[in-house]
Amino acid sequence: MYRGEEVLRDYSADFLAESIKSSKESRERALKRDTTVEKKGAPSLMSIAGVYDKGELFGKAVVDVEGDDAYITVGPKGWRHKLIHKDGNEFTFRSDGHGFRVKFIFGDRPSLDIDFGGEENFGPWLKIQN
Repeated sequence: MYRGEEVLRDYSADFLAESIKSSKESRERALKRDTTVEKKGAPSLMSIAGVYDKGELFGKAVVDVEGDDAYITVGPKGWRHKLIHKDGNEFTFRSDGHGFRVKFIFGDRPSLDIDFGGEENFGPWLKIQN
């Protein structure tokens, strides 16, 4: 759109440079934030391995160990995903382009909790078999 300016100018290069600078600053802040937090060690993989049940609606989740890695198989299709340790008893896995947090709970009733997002908690999956 012409606004009556004497000199026509292409602002796209300026906007691109600002976007790149902003992205770089954001990455640097995230890196600094992530490196300053001391992470807790992971529980032994054998302690999280087992079969967990959530009833008829969600079914079972199976956590198994292969070498030095833990995997979770969840859902009616039986998809198997590698668990990545994040902090303490918390792991993550990715499925269909989405990330999910998994927290293992120890004690009288060992269980796991999968965060499906959307700020809705469906409760724990109880461990029924080692």
